[in-house]
Amino acid sequence: MNITLEDVPSELLIQVVSLLPFQDILNTRAVSRRFEVLIRTSVRLQYIVELGVAGYTDNPLERSFTEERLRMLLEHQAAWKSPQLHVANTIPIPGLGDYRKYDRGIYLRLDANAMPGFDTLDVFDLMSPDLPSWSIQTDFEFSNDCEVDPVQDLIILSHVSPVQQGSSFDISVLSLRHGTVHPRASFSPIRVGFQTWDMPLCTSVQLADDIVALSVYTHRFAHKFEVVILEWMTGAVKMRLPQPSDRVLRDFHLVSPHWLLVTSVTRYPGRLPAVDVYSLDRVASTAEDGSTPVPTHIATYELPSPRPEHVARIRINGNRSWNYHESSSHQGVLGCPFGISKLRSVVHVTLRVVEISSNLDVPDGRRQHVFDIFTPLSTFLGDTMTLKEGNSAEPLFVPWNAWGPRSTRWFRDLAAIHTASTNGCRVIWPDRVWDFNRVDNARDLSRGEAVLLSEDTQLSRIHKDPTILEAGNVFLEDVVSCLPYRETLIQPPSNLQGIWTTDRLIGWNITEEGIDVHFLEGVTLPPLCEST
Repeated sequence: MNITLEDVPSELLIQVVSLLPFQDILNTRAVSRRFEVLIRTSVRLQYIVELGVAGYTDNPLERSFTEERLRMLLEHQAAWKSPQLHVANTIPIPGLGDYRKYDRGIYLRLDANAMPGFDTLDVFDLMSPDLPSWSIQTDFEFSNDCEVDPVQDLIILSHVSPVQQGSSFDISVLSLRHGTVHPRASFSPIRVGFQTWDMPLCTSVQLADDIVALSVYTHRFAHKFEVVILEWMTGAVKMRLPQPSDRVLRDFHLVSPHWLLVTSVTRYPGRLPAVDVYSLDRVASTAEDGSTPVPTHIATYELPSPRPEHVARIRINGNRSWNYHESSSHQGVLGCPFGISKLRSVVHVTLRVVEISSNLDVPDGRRQHVFDIFTPLSTFLGDTMTLKEGNSAEPLFVPWNAWGPRSTRWFRDLAAIHTASTNGCRVIWPDRVWDFNRVDNARDLSRGEAVLLSEDTQLSRIHKDPTILEAGNVFLEDVVSCLPYRETLIQPPSNLQGIWTTDRLIGWNITEEGIDVHFLEGVTLPPLCEST
């Protein structure tokens, strides 16, 4: 007896089809009329498809039925295309301190009390409804380049020596809650040494699970730059990325314990900017001292060429606000049954081109041009298996025209970018949202839903026409960027000066007494809960 697909029970077909990626599930609709009806009517398959379109991943530990998950997901996506925000609670925080920063749901206020540098840290937990706060007093000076991970009760502080000398510096690994040595740390502080460097200075700290990445300059030679990767629990230096001979490293983004993005510019002549991809799982070689491994340079993504007489400076920022420790990567957040796929989150690159000419009508003959570039993380790490299996001896070189125009969107002179915050594929401003979800935007365009109206007023629209920066006094050729994005206007519920993201939106504004924090309701923010 011959058995065909028509004889297979629907329940078994759903079980098999549900193992496919969401793109293949959509393509399977063309197999037959039965498959089209099956996929359209199966709640389980529809949930998988909508997760894929949204760029989310399922949270298997959240206890809810598939019907409820699908309903919550559809409502969540619809709310972001027509957000109705209101202030649930406002809490004034007195004082501004000497320096302040926000990181992963924690508001930090840094002060210099008994020492010339920072020695007091006021911590405000914005993820808790009663806004608990406490202070950490240290017996050493620390810089403003600190990093926190509230899930691990962890804060990393870089020491500042009163007199920069010698060939090392210290970092402290402390409990965020108590300010004491972290219970999982073998010792603290950790001394990071250099054999051939004089007066090293740690300028940035980034965390990913059990890995800490440090960017280090020298006081004596500002162009000397190195990225140090270490394990904070043991203090062991895992890898060092020294300054290459052919280019200058500028900035980095620690994506995960496995991947590192680094911005660089080639040395003279040219000064060509690029984004480099490094694997932390593969060792390319050892450092000059013959002991410390060096990350494997996997690929270089070229950026447009500035004119030869210009100097390019480039920084990179990724979405780390909800990068949970791997042991809790699927924990529920306020009953949320899904989380953001890190690969679909947006990366923000800032390119500063300094025009140098004696003919410029400026005091020092220098004019700065600033460009903000947004692209999905999948642009650089989309096919991680191919990257892992690539030729370790020769990194892949990707010319700008092969990747940039279709995968980026450029903006010029976004002076207020510091007031925005990133969550997944969305860049959230006090008065608007930019959504760079390529898949969702493509589906809305195919459905004729590029523009959404509210009482005859344009509330949301997808920008699909290319942005063109014409060649001239900055770039040698036209710079074209075509990544579609949806811009949705927000009616601010208060006089907000900026937005932070935790498990909810938080608006803030500076006052004469300090800072007012406004907890906003109307949309939900799932966590980043997928390792890359």
